[in-house]
Amino acid sequence: MKIYLASRFRNKEKIRVLKSELNCCGHQALCSWLDENPANTKEENARRDLQEIDEADALLLFTEDCELVPGGMHVEFGYALAKGKKLFLLGPPVNIFNYLSEVVILKSLNDI
Repeated sequence: MKIYLASRFRNKEKIRVLKSELNCCGHQALCSWLDENPANTKEENARRDLQEIDEADALLLFTEDCELVPGGMHVEFGYALAKGKKLFLLGPPVNIFNYLSEVVILKSLNDI
């Protein structure tokens, strides 16, 4: 399964670990935002993220240390929700939309 990984930018090292774990389990983790090209504009980076969500079968929102973060991860989550993607949450729910019945709350990556 292709899974887009969304989280706050400060969690990028934790996301690298999750990416590796998912890839080892036979999934393809999409998260090129980890290695953003500084030559790209913010719009180019945002459009690339939306394209990766379009290519994904699911989105995994990693919310550790994100309780009060207003970030792009919430836009990505909403975009994936609107596109009818599978939605996984790893970490505590951080907004009302994380409680929708479509969202699978994971205890570990083995639950995917």
